[in-house]
Amino acid sequence: MITIKTLLVSFMLWVNSHTGLTIPHLPDIVYKTDKELFYMIYPGNIYEGPEKSVNVMGVYISDTIYLPHDFDVNDIWDQSVLLHELVHHFQVYNNIEDLYECPERREYHAIMIQKEWLDQQDKNIWEYLNPLWVLGTMSCPGLMGDGRAR
Repeated sequence: MITIKTLLVSFMLWVNSHTGLTIPHLPDIVYKTDKELFYMIYPGNIYEGPEKSVNVMGVYISDTIYLPHDFDVNDIWDQSVLLHELVHHFQVYNNIEDLYECPERREYHAIMIQKEWLDQQDKNIWEYLNPLWVLGTMSCPGLMGDGRAR
C-alpha cells in the first residue's frame, strides 16, 4: 500500500533527478474541503459549489501542501497534483522565485514537470487540465509573450 510519505519521498527523488534542484525537507500535508481550498486561492470571491466554482486541486503555502479530503494516493491524477505542489516546495527551497518574470511563470514550471511525469505514466495532462486555462494562468500581467512590457 502506498502512503503519502512514500509518495512524497519518491517524488522528491524524481523531481531532483529531472530538474537538478536540491532536495528540500519534507513539506507538511494538510487536508481541506473543496470550499476551504477555493478560499485559500480566491479570498473574497463567492464559492458556489464544485459544479460552478473553480476546482482548486491543491495549494502550496509556506512548507505546507494542502490537498482535498478526497485525495487518493493510488490515483494517478491525484498523484500528479501532489507532484505539482511539491515542485512549488522545491522552487521556494531552492530560492529560484527570482528567476521567473512573474509569479505566474512558477505555474508553468510546475505544470511542465507534472506533464513530464504524466507522460511517463502514459497519461495526457490535457485530459485533466484545460489548455486555455493553463495558458491564462501562465501569462504575466502587463507583459507580452516574450516578457517585454506592453
